[in-house]
Amino acid sequence: MDMLRRAKERLLLTSDAAMTWEMDIEAVSDSSPDAKTVMEMTSLFLSTDIPLDILSQAAFLQCDDDDDRQSRLFSAIKQLMVFTLVQENRELNSLFVHSLIQQTVVDYMVREGRLFSQLQLLCRYLLTILPQSEDAIPRQLNNSRLLALTPHLYRIADTIIAAEVHTCQECWDLLQIACSLALSYKHLDKARFLCEERLAVTQRASAGQVPLYDLQGMCQCFLDIGHVHLNLSRHETAIGYFQQALAVIASIQEEQSIAMSQSSRVARLFMADCYRELNQFTDAEKLQLEQLEYDKQDNAGKEDISNVLHSLAQTYHHWGKRSEAIKKYEESLSLKRELDDANPIELSKVLLSLGLCYKERGLLDEARSLYQEALQLGQSSLPSRHLLLAQSKNKTVIIKWSMQ
Repeated sequence: MDMLRRAKERLLLTSDAAMTWEMDIEAVSDSSPDAKTVMEMTSLFLSTDIPLDILSQAAFLQCDDDDDRQSRLFSAIKQLMVFTLVQENRELNSLFVHSLIQQTVVDYMVREGRLFSQLQLLCRYLLTILPQSEDAIPRQLNNSRLLALTPHLYRIADTIIAAEVHTCQECWDLLQIACSLALSYKHLDKARFLCEERLAVTQRASAGQVPLYDLQGMCQCFLDIGHVHLNLSRHETAIGYFQQALAVIASIQEEQSIAMSQSSRVARLFMADCYRELNQFTDAEKLQLEQLEYDKQDNAGKEDISNVLHSLAQTYHHWGKRSEAIKKYEESLSLKRELDDANPIELSKVLLSLGLCYKERGLLDEARSLYQEALQLGQSSLPSRHLLLAQSKNKTVIIKWSMQ
């Protein structure tokens, strides 16, 4: 509850204003249930650019009529504006609320026992519009709506942690998505904070006999914190967290561990990445070959096997074993080309990596062909400022010069 405690301390410095807001909040609550709901919802977002479309959907979730929902929203906003509790930006279709007003409303909700229910309601709606899987998130990172919404998700996640409402399934799920977004957008300080808080919450909840849900949550926390340290190039620290994740998976009964197979795959491949960066190539190769064997036993899909082959090829490439690297890159590329819905980002990575290997072996025609394929793929499937597209253009130009 540190966030709420700090909010109260700030309000003590502005007690006259706080009392005025308290009176206005009580007046709104008495006069209009809709205005009260909207006021409480706005306190859970960042203070600026609160999106009206999401606010209306979350606040009036049970209302099936879109016109009625919008009418109720704007009526509620007008009442709040009378008390100067919100300001409207019609050009951006958003609201602004002073941060101290937000904290006053949160404190009011805590006293009224409504914070949990309002967080649950907001999270329930947000979960219907957010990417739900680790694989889905990278495909939507350049979505303008998701980009605009992410800072608000961080604020909501902070409130979930501060208010200790992690027992709410919807709140916990949203917290996990916020962690994944922070990792994907490389907001590493925020990612580390959210992941470490999730782990602390999970460990506190795991006193005594640990339910399966807690074990799975703990495993994901170890994976995410390890991923943060991997991105910060703290490879030895990251390995420690990935090893803890594998230890948790090993403690789960065999019939339940099927659901954890993807987590163990992530842990092994991330550990292999760490060992490769530490030039411990034998350890990296061992983990990747083990994962290939598990994939064969589990009849894994082509995309999963292709990704392991790509990771193994990278290890051989860094190791200086170019012949082995080319072989594995080619196997990975062949599998990806068989997929109807291959991830363009992963496919581009393989094309560029194999092209580099060909170039280093003096196979310039083959390298140029792959770079051009990556460029065409990027132009048709990736945002105009995507790093992989820029790399494809750069490598295509460079190899043309080298062949003249």
